[in-house]
Amino acid sequence: MSENMLIPLASLPEDQMVLEVSDVDGLTMAYRRILDPIDKVTPYFSVHYKDGSTADEWNTINGLLSSGYTVARTEAIMDHIVSNLNAERIGYQYRRENTYVKLMFIVKGFELPADELTVADFILFKLLTNIDVESLNSKRTLAFCIINGFDGKFALTLNYGLVSTLFSGNETSPTHILRVTNQFVLDEFSRRLVHASDLSVNFTQIEDVKKIVNSKIAHLKSINVNAQFLDGMKKITPKKFQVAFFTVYDSLPDEFKNLYYVTYIWSRLCEGTTDIYREITLRRYLSVFLIARQKVLDSDK
Repeated sequence: MSENMLIPLASLPEDQMVLEVSDVDGLTMAYRRILDPIDKVTPYFSVHYKDGSTADEWNTINGLLSSGYTVARTEAIMDHIVSNLNAERIGYQYRRENTYVKLMFIVKGFELPADELTVADFILFKLLTNIDVESLNSKRTLAFCIINGFDGKFALTLNYGLVSTLFSGNETSPTHILRVTNQFVLDEFSRRLVHASDLSVNFTQIEDVKKIVNSKIAHLKSINVNAQFLDGMKKITPKKFQVAFFTVYDSLPDEFKNLYYVTYIWSRLCEGTTDIYREITLRRYLSVFLIARQKVLDSDK
C-alpha cells in the first residue's frame, strides 16, 4: 500500500500492474492497468474497491480512468493542511459512501463569535432534539471539510462548514446539546485541490472566510424560498428525505422559511446519512439557484 499523499497514475512504473491505496473506514482502492489484445500497456486503469482490510470481495466501478488521474489519500491531505496552517487539530470525523469519503475536522483558533439566537433556533432545537428548553446558549466555529471521490467522478474538494452548537446550561457541563454543521452557507469558498495542483491553505484565506460568515448568513436569511425552489428540491431528493425535511420546515413560522434555515435543515439531515453524493447534489442545486437568482436581479437593474 502506498502511503503517499498524492499518487499520479502516470508515475507508476509500466511493469506495476496494480496500485492499491488504503483510506479511512477500511476503504481499499485498487487501480489496475488495462492491456490491449496483444498485452500492450494502455494509458487506462479499471477501478475497484473493497471494505475492510479482511474483505475478500472486490467491487468494480463502471468506467475507466486515464493515467492523468491523481489518487489522493484523505487523511494525509488533512494532516498536510493542518501542518500548513501550523495549527492544532482538535477533532475530526468522517463519513463514507462506497468510494466517496467526507472528512471534517476542526482546528484550534478558528472559533467564531456566537450568533444572536432567534425564535427559529428554539423551535429547531425542540424539533431536532425533542427537548423543550426555556433558555439556550450558542457557540460557533469554522470547520474544514474534505470530500474525496476515488473513482474520478468528483474532484478532491475543500469546503468550509459552520459548526453551530446550541446548548442549555453552561458550556463546560451542558444539559442538552444540538450541534449542526452547515455545509452550504460557505459553499462559494469551496476549492478543488488536486486539479489546481495547490494544496496550500493559509491563515489569510481563512480570515477572509471568517469575516464574511455573518454577511453570508444574513444574505441567505434574506432569501425566502418559494414553491418552485421546493419543487426542484423534491426532484433531486428521495421521498424519505423530503418527509424528514418538511416535518421540520413546515413547523417554522413563515418569517423564518428562508434559505438559511433550509440549508440548516439540509445539513442536519445529511449528517444522519452516509449518502455523501446527496450533499454534493444539494450543493450544486443551491449554487445553480443562487446564480440564476443573481442574473435575474442584475437584469432588473
